[in-house]
Order: sequence, then C-alpha cells, then structure tokens
Amino acid sequence: TTTTTTTRTSTTGSSTLAINTPACGQPGPFVNLAIYANYNGGPLNITIDQNIPNLYIGVVSEYNVKVVLSGPHVANVKRVYVGGDLKKDSSSMCGQPYEYQQSYVFPSELSSIIPSNTPVPYVTPDGNGKDKLLCGKSCSLSEQDGCNTVDEIAGFFVSKVACEVGGSIASVNLFSYQTRFGCWDSMSLSAPPSCCRGVPSFSLSCPTTNTNTTTNTNTTTNTSTTTTTNTTTTTTTTTTTTTTTT
Repeated sequence: TTTTTTTRTSTTGSSTLAINTPACGQPGPFVNLAIYANYNGGPLNITIDQNIPNLYIGVVSEYNVKVVLSGPHVANVKRVYVGGDLKKDSSSMCGQPYEYQQSYVFPSELSSIIPSNTPVPYVTPDGNGKDKLLCGKSCSLSEQDGCNTVDEIAGFFVSKVACEVGGSIASVNLFSYQTRFGCWDSMSLSAPPSCCRGVPSFSLSCPTTNTNTTTNTNTTTNTSTTTTTNTTTTTTTTTTTTTTTT
C-alpha cells in the first residue's frame, strides 16, 4: 500500500467575500458545510430543522464536546468532524461531570474525530492565528489569544469536505458559521449565522491511497492415469454321455 498526496490549487477569491455562498445562510448546489466553533466545548445539541442536502458539520473546541443531532432532516447529514485541542473538562464549566474525558457524536456512524495538533491548511498571514486546529472564539481575524482565526477554521473544514467528496474548495458551500467563547445552547441549523464570510485562497492537498496488488497464481496439474484391465475368460465344456441299455 502506497500513500501519496495529491495537490490541487484552487483560487477562490478574497477571504473578505462570501465567495462560496450564493447568499449567507442559503444552501449551495453541491455540498454544504455548517461550522460550530467555541472554546469551552460541552454539549452541542443541533436540531437539523432545515432541508439542506449533502450537509457536513465541522465542530472545533478547546475542550471535549458532545455533539447530538436530532430533527426531521438528520438523514441529510453525511459527516460530523470534531477537532481542536479537545482537552478533558476538569472544571465542569459546561455542566458536564469532570469524567467527561472524550468527544463523541450521535449518531455515531457520522462521527469523524480529528486527532489533536492536526495542521490547518491555511494560516492567517499576520500571525494572529495558529498553525494547528485548536479552538474558536469569534468571527474576527485579530489576535485570538491561543485559538484559530475564523479563516483558519473555515479553511480547515472546507478542505476536509472537499477532499472527502473529491471536489474543489469552490464546490463546498459554507452554509453557516456559528461561534462563541462559552458553552453552547441548543442550536438549530436554521439559526442566523454568527459569521458571514468566505474562504481564503489556498492549495488543497488531499491524501490519496494507492493500493497496488499483484497476484500471480500458476497452477500446473499433471494427472496420469493408467488403467490395466485383465479379463480372464473361462470356457466350460460340457460333455454329455448317453448310455443306452438293451
């Protein structure tokens, strides 16, 4: 098995424009992405109350987060990515017991937990962000006090979705971006976005796996069967003697 990286360059325009959305909060024609970024983590209950096709969800937090999806259109969700520092919440600051030691998603078959310290594909050039996916606090590009900028988070999850569907950055519609510092309330997909931004231009690098399997099977079967049949024929001669007595 050989793993290579395929790089596709996408020029999608300035990060100050909503270049991937026909209108902020409106579904796109290909795949749609909703992002939830905070610092405190905690429970995140999302009601999928809007019929948005081919929906992907990206969640990032400094602390562990529990994502639970409900609502009439959960079947539209293709994947839920959860990433960031994802530390254990030892202070119960979001009403969770301190034993809350790992992040998870329900329904679990949608879950994709991203390892800590995963690099982001786009880093804000002015140095206000971070080169690893950590957490989110606001819609600002200014200094984030140890978290990522909005562009870094958007770029990360757009690239994850684009690579999964085999498309380009421009094929992913950034449908909604919700962010805050503190704990989550119950959220609805249809709620107005916190941020209405586009995605910065960067090169999209997708890992691809090439599996080359060569199987040579040479089977030689030599079967020699010799059958010798010996037939013994027995001939029986019967002599009949007739005696006539006078």
